[in-house]
Amino acid sequence: MLQIFASDSYNPEHFYYVSLNDHEFREIREIIDIFYVNAKKVTKRERVEATVLNSLLPISKQEICYVLPDVSPTTVEAALATMLKDGLIAKVGSSRNTKYIKKQ
Repeated sequence: MLQIFASDSYNPEHFYYVSLNDHEFREIREIIDIFYVNAKKVTKRERVEATVLNSLLPISKQEICYVLPDVSPTTVEAALATMLKDGLIAKVGSSRNTKYIKKQ
């Protein structure tokens, strides 16, 4: 668990207690990696692809939209359709229960 402490001061310029467990730290690191790959700005479509391909569990369109709030559902749908067509991911379930997972 990562912990950062500040002084007992209530000065807003000081950092205050932050606590992250390993899982939360990895999630934050993943988000940073999704936005910047090799210090290059990544397109929204590439960010959707990275989110799905880096997910260990099947992920739904709604979950992708939650992780990437600045990406429209239409862009997510287009990226998923392209990935399905290219054979990068598999579709699990149907209708509202549809999730996507990286093919082995």
